[in-house]
Amino acid sequence: MTLTMKKIIFIASVIAVVIVFVLPIPTFAQVTFRRPIDLATAINSYFDNNLSITGTQKYDCSTSTTRSDHQGVDFPVPIGTPVITAAAGRIYEIWNSCPNTSGANGSDPKCGGPNNPGNSYGNYYRIDHAADTADGKGLVSIYAHMKQGTVTIPVLTPVSCSQQLGQSASSGDSTGPHLHFELRTDGLNSLTKIDPFIGSCSHLTPPSWTSVSNGQPTTQCDNHPLTPSNVSVSNPTASSLQINFKDNALNETNILVERKTGAFGTWSQITNFGALSGASSWYWTNGGLSSGTTYCYRLRAQNSFGYSDTYSNESCGTTSSSSSLPLAPSNVIITSPTTNSLQVNFKDNATNETNILIERKIGISGGWVSLGGFGVLAGASSWYWTNSGLSSKTTYCYRLKAINTVGSSPYSNEACGTTL
Repeated sequence: MTLTMKKIIFIASVIAVVIVFVLPIPTFAQVTFRRPIDLATAINSYFDNNLSITGTQKYDCSTSTTRSDHQGVDFPVPIGTPVITAAAGRIYEIWNSCPNTSGANGSDPKCGGPNNPGNSYGNYYRIDHAADTADGKGLVSIYAHMKQGTVTIPVLTPVSCSQQLGQSASSGDSTGPHLHFELRTDGLNSLTKIDPFIGSCSHLTPPSWTSVSNGQPTTQCDNHPLTPSNVSVSNPTASSLQINFKDNALNETNILVERKTGAFGTWSQITNFGALSGASSWYWTNGGLSSGTTYCYRLRAQNSFGYSDTYSNESCGTTSSSSSLPLAPSNVIITSPTTNSLQVNFKDNATNETNILIERKIGISGGWVSLGGFGVLAGASSWYWTNSGLSSKTTYCYRLKAINTVGSSPYSNEACGTTL
């Protein structure tokens, strides 16, 4: 067959870099807490489940050791007692400017006093436990009335369970030295304060403490990492699927990925990632798959304490049919050398490509670099392109592949030529 030689115009194309970090998606995950101090001091004021209603009601329906409209739990400890992180999280907000004596600075709305009665935490931390570092929404714990000069961990810093935050005091609107510990399920929304205990008169199930003995939380951490979520499968090609997921953990050492073939297949672990930054959505492309095949995925987190309590949701996807892939270019040869150019000849075998991509390396052992691509060609024909702007007396090698919306062909043969 006589080959029809046609000159085509080379059009540079930009090859997108894959970035696996996308915007965070807020979520709420169950977290359990240890006692925020190590001393065996009993709680002296529990959460009032009546809230603003007249009278008091502790989690066990009694009225002792509560104050009307008290929306946290109080640990009566001396000024300077270490305050401990009750669960892993990230610092969302701090205040460190109030004197250690209650009401000593009535001009500061965060410090209480005659001008701001009942409206102040004094020096405090707010810690986000839902891995949403951008807005502080989700599950938040609050450590109030702390000692000035000890609330120093910067905002957005990750903290681990049992890490010392600072020291207790009586800053803000306080009845005396103690630590006020509070939970909210929607950041700073005052309507979402919750009783960390479970009882016949409390409204939270399951309880937020790791364990409770005689109405007191223990000092043990539950350091298992939170479960990944929001797993979905997208962007199928004939040989790959994209696995999207949200990392909710702040203390994992690995994210494990399991896969099965078909809805009734057997799960097996196929890969793992190291620690991710949390608070974000990520994706990973699973390549080397069979065309026209359904694969299902699930994930869990791991650290030195074990695995997350559950697996993530399961999600499935099906690869495209391999018949949709374009055929590879062939017959690549290099001709017509000049001092600054080479002619790259090739045969376009595809009839369904969207681009023909060309790569080049300098010398036999050089590294391949993309030069861009051509748009759709007529197929079944031989073409050439002149690569100009080259160095004299230098060897250049070339290879090509075709791509479309399903995926890419294999590479063509490689061919080399030397300028004059």
